[in-house]
Amino acid sequence: MNLDEIYITIEEAKKELVKRQKDLNLIRKVEEFLGESLPDIFKKEPRAILSRGVLTPNYETNYFLDVLDLIELRPICAEFHSDKFCCQNKDKVHLGKLVFLHGLNKKNEHVTTKKIIIDFTYSEKKSYKEMNTIKDKSFIEFHHFLYKKQYKELMDVFDFSLFKKNGENALEVYKKFFSLCLVYGVLFENFIAKDTEHEKRFTEDVVLPAYEFVLDKFKKKPLIVPLLPLKNEEKEVWMWYPGHLEKEVDIF
Repeated sequence: MNLDEIYITIEEAKKELVKRQKDLNLIRKVEEFLGESLPDIFKKEPRAILSRGVLTPNYETNYFLDVLDLIELRPICAEFHSDKFCCQNKDKVHLGKLVFLHGLNKKNEHVTTKKIIIDFTYSEKKSYKEMNTIKDKSFIEFHHFLYKKQYKELMDVFDFSLFKKNGENALEVYKKFFSLCLVYGVLFENFIAKDTEHEKRFTEDVVLPAYEFVLDKFKKKPLIVPLLPLKNEEKEVWMWYPGHLEKEVDIF
């Protein structure tokens, strides 16, 4: 399967979600498959889902919030507190070395500053829930603090590590996660297959097999919309932060 085949448009996702919310047989099958793993928060209403190790107010998150007007679903972030920090993953590195954008100079170049908030050597291979900042504060709480400074209140979050409570591997976790995206929400995500070897392997060994499993089992595609425009999904600026947030780093 080609990676591009997993995506649908926002318009398609809206129409399909309305139909599936009325498909009681499909809902029953998904409920049976997920069992106790189905988060209670999704039983109330379908959601627009952002999946990140920890919710943080970078430009990627800002873009996600901007497109919600097109789908009219309330946002929720599927965090993964059991995820391991890895210096080979550039997105994770940006959670520890924050880049703040202060505009453009006369040469039309980005003006940025950087703040390192963690000890990278100490943090390597630790789960997010085990990590602290260099000020010995919770890594997760730091990013939530920054988010609330930007948006006043925290978006609804749930820790999808609960899909791993019986020791499931990454493939089994994603089978459950993609099943959730059949009827309980629309996932906004870009799965990268051409960046680092680590990310390429994860996409090939976990993402695509899990997607194909769900498609084969339920005969329906998980509802996945590209979070970022595919033509510039890999631009580093998505991982940066608004410049005015830099001062908040020293406050927390």
